[in-house]
Amino acid sequence: MEDRPRTLRLALSTVWPGLRYLGLGVWVAWLFLISSGSIWLSDVEADGFYLANLMLLMTVSSAVVCLAAPYAQRIYGMLLARRRVLMGVASLASLGALGVIAAGPYYLGTSFDTAWIFWPSIVLMGVFSGAFSLKCGQLFGGMEPRRVMLYTLLSEMTMVALSYFVLGNNIFSPVQGGPPLSGIAGFALLPLLAAYLVCLPAEGVPDAPAPCSPLRDLPPAFLRFLVVIFVFTVVSETVRCYFVFVRMPSLTYLDSIVVLLLRTLFAVLMLAFALRSHKRLYFSRMYLFSLVAIAVAMALIPLLQIYNTVLGGIIGFASNVLVLLIWCLLAGVTFEKRIPAIVVFGFGRGALLVGQACGWLLGIWLLPQLAGTRWEIVCYVGVAIVILVMVTLFFSERQFDRLFGEIAKAQISLDLSSSFGSGDRKKHRPWHEACRRAGEQAMLSSREQEIFELLVVGRSPDNIAAHLVLSLHTVRTHIRNIYGKFDVHNKAELVSYVEAILNEKDGRKQ
Repeated sequence: MEDRPRTLRLALSTVWPGLRYLGLGVWVAWLFLISSGSIWLSDVEADGFYLANLMLLMTVSSAVVCLAAPYAQRIYGMLLARRRVLMGVASLASLGALGVIAAGPYYLGTSFDTAWIFWPSIVLMGVFSGAFSLKCGQLFGGMEPRRVMLYTLLSEMTMVALSYFVLGNNIFSPVQGGPPLSGIAGFALLPLLAAYLVCLPAEGVPDAPAPCSPLRDLPPAFLRFLVVIFVFTVVSETVRCYFVFVRMPSLTYLDSIVVLLLRTLFAVLMLAFALRSHKRLYFSRMYLFSLVAIAVAMALIPLLQIYNTVLGGIIGFASNVLVLLIWCLLAGVTFEKRIPAIVVFGFGRGALLVGQACGWLLGIWLLPQLAGTRWEIVCYVGVAIVILVMVTLFFSERQFDRLFGEIAKAQISLDLSSSFGSGDRKKHRPWHEACRRAGEQAMLSSREQEIFELLVVGRSPDNIAAHLVLSLHTVRTHIRNIYGKFDVHNKAELVSYVEAILNEKDGRKQ
């Protein structure tokens, strides 16, 4: 019985090694369905009070898990490496979702008798969400930025497909006023599916960087970026929570559909860009566009008295684009700087989640108090001004490019192989295996391994730089490090090293 799941897991990863990265999309779909309110809320609800409290407690639980991770790197690394641990946490999240539903039927926590089920169940969901984001951070932090962006977009398409499927089957509710059967199945099964996918076996996974000192080993400008993440999420989530809090569930549902349509369009256009173009994608421009769009939308709310679905959808879409961008940048920092993903994503996701929690608090307690008063206009316009100051003075587009360097100018690549194409890999498999063994012996990083494989097949530094979308200076620095690790002085000696391993392997076969 033990061999069956292992055989299935190996078969799935063999069919498509990149399948494990789509676990991110399954998890994001689960979060989207939870936060949209279109499934949780019933027709008897007058507002989204309980949904707002659900999201607040879940966000705080996730933030605690993420912010504690950098200070317990070895423990987290050991736990996240164990498939049974992650599947166990996913099972608890599924039970938590069912517990939240069981606290109904008309809504999750309206009865004091069911509060003991409602609140602990939300905490279980939040703990899983925080731990899973760190696991995905480890996976995506092991890829170069051009592939991170591709798999993130594929995950976005996965999220869209699953969300449409669940929302489109809102037909039968086992209990009157409760979630539909499709929603119950989605809340219970998606965490298990997400954990199963990210735990699929994979070949050539780079070794995790050694634990480092929290904050001290991070680039100084990265702390400024964390402040930007925090401020942006506070602003976007405050408005989003307010809209959910004061409106009927039917309007919350329309907001979800608008955001989903915009995210679908965005993912399709970006994938089309990847298919038809080899130009670089400037993350700094996406960063600038998202924050300016949020600032303009914030200013329009009180000036034009726009509280409709379109505006809520625009703010939600802009914030989702920035969250996607932040994910790619955190993965790029992990890959390029060789900093543990638990540290980078722990602080990065932690700043995002703390900002979301503060936003939900402000949306519940502050904006309703200001509604209809003269201070409402001052609040919205003031927040818009703060955002514009952030993108012009505190952390401008130029500072963005300076911090992230080549990461901020990634090229989306549909080449999912490492250094050889699919035909080359089959043709030169013995040589590729010898290169892999040589890289393991020299303890090369994943980027050094990629450059090493291109170098020993005759590629010049200029050609490698163009192929990997890196600067020539960066490639030459990596080549010097490769020579040092192999203790050689030129390319010919590197080739001889690989040939020796290849001949040794052929000798053993004979």
